[in-house]
Amino acid sequence: MAGKNRESIFENREIIEQYFEPELKALMEELDKSKEYSKTIDDEIKKLSFPSLGSNKGSQHYLIEHITNAVQLQTQRQGIWRDVVSIKAKILDYSIKLADEDRETGKDGEYLKALSELIEMRKSDNKKEEKVEQDESELDSQIDKALEK
Repeated sequence: MAGKNRESIFENREIIEQYFEPELKALMEELDKSKEYSKTIDDEIKKLSFPSLGSNKGSQHYLIEHITNAVQLQTQRQGIWRDVVSIKAKILDYSIKLADEDRETGKDGEYLKALSELIEMRKSDNKKEEKVEQDESELDSQIDKALEK
């Protein structure tokens, strides 16, 4: 990492994190859902694990199904964590690769500028889509009014 400007790396990281923000947010939402499901399954396992007077094969079958589901959810969570760590490693890797060699060399980080522009375009496209949806609903109401006359 000799010759890389430390400040530039941190600036790059912030920009690249913005780029990957939707993906990280979606993964964290899935992780939260998985935790909720896991809690529900754990509660059911506890209920089915208590000894009862009339223990039967049906309750044992349900217990086995819940344990299987719990193991699958844990595997899913591990995969999500791997994905999150992978994205964060890529953010750091890209931050270092795209960092200015040195402020004195005058390199201006063209790649980062392009990435910043891409992020801004994505944000403006999202705003335009919201505005179009609002305009369409206004048009619908105007059409309905015209038809009522």
